[in-house]
Amino acid sequence: FLKSSVNELLQLDEETQILSYTVTIDLPHSSIETTNTGSQLSNALKIQVNSADAGTIFSIDNVKIIKDGKETKVPSRIYKIAG
Repeated sequence: FLKSSVNELLQLDEETQILSYTVTIDLPHSSIETTNTGSQLSNALKIQVNSADAGTIFSIDNVKIIKDGKETKVPSRIYKIAG
């Protein structure tokens, strides 16, 4: 699933500069939250999401990008891992 770039997951042009974002993975009895910088997903995060069970929900929040030379926020995205 997470072979996509953060830009693809957020439906942003590949040229869009992503400053930071938070990923939250909701597990059955807990959640994992990590703050990331740049447009690449860390290998550890890819492993966590790719090993999650079907039905697990993860979100990308607090996304800050550079648009027209200014820092701005974009809407969050929520995904449900398919089976």
